[in-house]
Amino acid sequence: TIAAGGLEAALGLAAAGGLELASAAEIMAKQLGVWGSTGISAARITDLLAQAANASTVDVDELAGGLAQVGGVAKA
Repeated sequence: TIAAGGLEAALGLAAAGGLELASAAEIMAKQLGVWGSTGISAARITDLLAQAANASTVDVDELAGGLAQVGGVAKA
């Protein structure tokens, strides 16, 4: 994952969301677990999370928490 840009994507999410790197990496890993089978990249996941948070009243951490609750249903 690091070789595929995972670290860079996690750093970008941490910067965009005001998160610690470990939290950003955990959020990214969880979302890859849900959406990875669709072929989406770590960079794309972090871009979408940051864009969604910027367009709403929730932050990246809150958005990721919500997605964790509905990810399986949304994927189906």
